[in-house]
Amino acid sequence: KIGSNNLDLKENMPGGSVRGTLAGIAGMTRQPMAADKLPNTKNFEPTEDLSMSVKAVLHRNGVVLLLKNKRGWDLPGGHVRQGENKITALMREIFEETGLKVSNIEDLHMTDDNKHFFSGQFLTDDVVLSDEHEEHGFFSLDELEQLENLSNKYKEPIYACLQAELNEQKLVVVLKV
Repeated sequence: KIGSNNLDLKENMPGGSVRGTLAGIAGMTRQPMAADKLPNTKNFEPTEDLSMSVKAVLHRNGVVLLLKNKRGWDLPGGHVRQGENKITALMREIFEETGLKVSNIEDLHMTDDNKHFFSGQFLTDDVVLSDEHEEHGFFSLDELEQLENLSNKYKEPIYACLQAELNEQKLVVVLKV
């Protein structure tokens, strides 16, 4: 099997881990997100989706998170709503699709038609998929090359992020020597 949906990052998480416990399953460990601040009234309707969409290459430790839907493997993200900026929309979409909080969001200054690509890092690997996706996985550069059903429009931003991460790791090793 290529990739993994159970990623052992081999690192200690601050505050300990509640993964697999009732608190973790219930989502009690999640930090409040922009989507949590939506009005709590019966008549509230989210604003219209714009044609612009945002996608995130979420990576850490040499792997990238991909989500699988009916069309194949996808990057987390979605449509920007009227009145939202790109970063807020991206964080909302990531949280809606994966339940993850992310950090270090950076604009990659890469686009494909109406899609704008960003990079970011996932803080934990506790993915809780929405009903939009059926599977998720964490993939290395080698595994991505063997992966079927990954659109070419996603490969360039993914390779750019993972290659930059590898270059940063090499620089740290050289500086420590």
